[in-house]
Amino acid sequence: GSDSIVYDAYAFTYLPVGQEVSYRLQKLEPSPEAINILLRLGADKTVNCATVGLLYAFLGDVLPHMETVGSRHPKSEVIDRARAYIYAHPRFAMRDLAAHCKISESGLYAAFKEVTGRTPVEEKHRIQVEKAALLLTTTDLSVEEISFRLGFSSPAYFRRVLRDARGVTPREIRRTAQPPI
Repeated sequence: GSDSIVYDAYAFTYLPVGQEVSYRLQKLEPSPEAINILLRLGADKTVNCATVGLLYAFLGDVLPHMETVGSRHPKSEVIDRARAYIYAHPRFAMRDLAAHCKISESGLYAAFKEVTGRTPVEEKHRIQVEKAALLLTTTDLSVEEISFRLGFSSPAYFRRVLRDARGVTPREIRRTAQPPI
């Protein structure tokens, strides 16, 4: 059918690198050149100098963009430190978060965008929404109390952030979590 997955597996002993490297299983977005190489490999499945060369050419194109096992973005430690601070201090000021992470505010913003694709404020909202959903489904706290505990400026702003992130209101989250009577 059209929704089936077809693949070819290629294995060899030596990678063109000077160290042992393991790559995570991941979805690739190969360049048009790499796709062309794969099509050529799929058309000629014999092992010869030409196909091994094609395989190395493909690897040369995609390996630099692949995540290796154990690899982390160099700025991940800053992001981890910031997230822990955000969890513990929902009413943080950006200057305090940056100081805690030992980085400038602009550096923190750039690190977040580079590593997560979000700003620190968007990350704060993501964390607040995650905590809000947990509080809404596991406690009887009012929306106003949850809003206050999570550091939102008002219950109305809390509702808007939650609706923007999840597409539902606090009441709908609470209702869907309760078993029917």
